Amino acid sequence: MSTQITLPSLFHLSSEHEVAASVPELRACIEAEDVAMVRGLVPESAARSVMDRVHAGFSASDDTKVDHKCRVSDPRLIPNYQRLMLGEFGDSETQRSFFVRMMYSPLWNEDRWGMHASFRKLIALRNHLYGVESDFCLDGPHGTTYTLSRLHHYPSGGGFLNSHRDEVAAGVPAAAGLHGYIQVLLVLTEKGTDFHSGGGYFVRDGERVHYEDFTRPGDILIYNGRTLHGVSTVDPDAPTDLTSSAGRYSATVTLYRTR
Repeated sequence: MSTQITLPSLFHLSSEHEVAASVPELRACIEAEDVAMVRGLVPESAARSVMDRVHAGFSASDDTKVDHKCRVSDPRLIPNYQRLMLGEFGDSETQRSFFVRMMYSPLWNEDRWGMHASFRKLIALRNHLYGVESDFCLDGPHGTTYTLSRLHHYPSGGGFLNSHRDEVAAGVPAAAGLHGYIQVLLVLTEKGTDFHSGGGYFVRDGERVHYEDFTRPGDILIYNGRTLHGVSTVDPDAPTDLTSSAGRYSATVTLYRTR
């Protein structure tokens, strides 16, 4: 018999002021449980508006294998770009395997998907949890550290991300003088409507907790460097059509360092 799954603690926060006031409770929850959820900071209507723009403006012809962030020394030269990522990586054991489309949208560029207002809220939330100014790495780099805001598209018909912990990304905050590691992930799609099986999960007590079984678009998942997480195969029985925008979407505001 499977163990009873405990859902993440849910915080109802609708403004940056409420976020700032809730930082001690959020930090304590993330430390104790490795994961927490925030509802209300990004309205569901805003998430659905983004998806309307994505479906209307998507084109597979924009796909590239080129990772532009690795080709510039000044992150402000990183363009909006759409990178299709499909493969398995690792010298001996598998370090990462995935089938995902990354839609990069730095805040200093055109707001193609109407995501910038939501990205700013995610960045402010992240920064409050780190205990730095809310505009840290908001509109540009801080030294060699910068925010690379992006959408993740896991296509119907096979999109997935293997179980992992953010070991590489967790080294960036420490290099910038920040304590610990925080990742915030915005849910943009609804399971049962936009996709029907698979989706995002974290592992608790040896079992996958598929959080999109109970989230709504606009919900935010917060996790730390200990959190084992991934994306179970999205709609594996559906046709795999790279020209389609169908599938599961989320958004993040990960900190990177210039190379």
